[in-house]
Amino acid sequence: MADEWLPWLTKSARHSSVCRAAGGTPLIFAGPADGGDAGDTRTQVKMIFERLGSVVFETGSSDRHSVKAS
Repeated sequence: MADEWLPWLTKSARHSSVCRAAGGTPLIFAGPADGGDAGDTRTQVKMIFERLGSVVFETGSSDRHSVKAS
């Protein structure tokens, strides 16, 4: 699977645009999260991941199973 790619997309060393989940696998879709009014970028990013972490925790999952966050 690691070598599988959509031929019309440019390959990236950091990002994948393709993911497959086995049938019956529960999926979690989270809406937008922002860093609020925090002044510095570091604090904003921390707040975003805390908010996303709360969503996956409530569903019984963890960020170890995250496919994409952008």
